Amino acid sequence: MKSFFSLALSLVALFVGTSAFNARPTTVIPVKFDAVHFVSGPCLSARSVLGQVAGIGTGGITVTLSGNFICTNKGGNDPAPKTFSVTNHYNKTTGGNFKLNVDVTSLCPNRNWTFKVSDLRVVISTDGDGVVLDQTFAGALAACK
Repeated sequence: MKSFFSLALSLVALFVGTSAFNARPTTVIPVKFDAVHFVSGPCLSARSVLGQVAGIGTGGITVTLSGNFICTNKGGNDPAPKTFSVTNHYNKTTGGNFKLNVDVTSLCPNRNWTFKVSDLRVVISTDGDGVVLDQTFAGALAACK
């Protein structure tokens, strides 16, 4: 009986020691931010990035969009993609979805040229909670319907 107890105690010590050694760091996301998500979009409408985000609440909001863009002239010449980053601040005073509408007109010098955005990254932070959404949309951004 004594040797069975020693064996069981040794196995428990081995399991606990091995589990602690193999533990990996994990990222803990506060539960209240799990609800922040896109309801629609993002999409490209003329020279604006549009979308609706749920779960943000009210107060000061900062939205940063970054990615690549191309301005194609009427002759069909596609210059090399360029990177951009645009930051806007909002004060959301009512509940409900946050309507994202970021004007990116200044990126393309001629309104007659076709404007395309790709690999869009959207980072949304609130004044009180920091970053609540950081999402990248790979590939070309679809036109709004």
